Amino acid sequence: LALQMCVFVIFWCFLFFRVVWARTTRLRAKLVSDLRFGSRSEKSTVHNVRQNKGQLRDYVNALGLAVEAAWQETATDRGRLLVVVENLDKRGLADAHNIFVKDAPLLASIRLRSILTIPVFTQHCSEASVIRDNFPAILSVPMIKVHEPKGGPCLPGRDVLRELVRARVAPSLLPDDALAPLIENTGGVLRDLFSIILSTLSLKPVRASKRIDKASIEYALGGMVSDIGLRISYPHEDKKAPTPLLKRLAEIARQQARGLTIAPQADPDIQLLLKSGALLEYNGNRWLGVHPLALRYLKNLRIDVGEAR
Repeated sequence: LALQMCVFVIFWCFLFFRVVWARTTRLRAKLVSDLRFGSRSEKSTVHNVRQNKGQLRDYVNALGLAVEAAWQETATDRGRLLVVVENLDKRGLADAHNIFVKDAPLLASIRLRSILTIPVFTQHCSEASVIRDNFPAILSVPMIKVHEPKGGPCLPGRDVLRELVRARVAPSLLPDDALAPLIENTGGVLRDLFSIILSTLSLKPVRASKRIDKASIEYALGGMVSDIGLRISYPHEDKKAPTPLLKRLAEIARQQARGLTIAPQADPDIQLLLKSGALLEYNGNRWLGVHPLALRYLKNLRIDVGEAR
């Protein structure tokens, strides 16, 4: 999948440089005759890609080098090609294993400067060493903590989140009294934070007043509680009820309530909880915390999560 996405990105770069590309006639003729994107069905292309991963890697390398050479010939800023493959962090456990463990040596052999988004839960699998061996330049981007590991608010983290919001949303639209509970309840997850802001804009009271109040924030947070709860699940093919995952999450919540620091663990259930967003990895010494809205979900199910922080 990552190789296919690289091909897609580079292929469109190739089209952008089609005028200069004509100078590399022999290489172009070879690639076009082999790939035939325009004349071959999507099904047959995918089939051949799956059968010839090494050949696909060679195509990616050849396309990338040719595009970069064309750029060097024509551009004034002498830039270099950088391929960014997004959304790989949203793949499931099986896909992530195939891409970053099973095919790690193949993917690492692509001779292009590239940035790949790796799911955080892959860092907590039993084969994480394979990933580190093949991708030495791994940068972890954990959540900004709003609570300390042993409880209590993290004021510096909340200040950072407030600054990030204020760089995009004016106080006249989102006053401080509504922003504070938003930061508190989204747990430092920027995706959730801005998703809540966007969802409130469609609410009738917000459209009428052109102002997001605390009631609107709370209404949107309630909807996200249900969304997080639905994401706590095993892969569809397992056909298992999520009860063990909920119990494990509640156990971590109770440990958290007692002031214990939960370290990252190579555990399949931990991986699934991280993938769902119900469990979060925070910065500093890397520790795990339950998403505040996941805590609400457990409480709504009358599951014991310990005393409130």
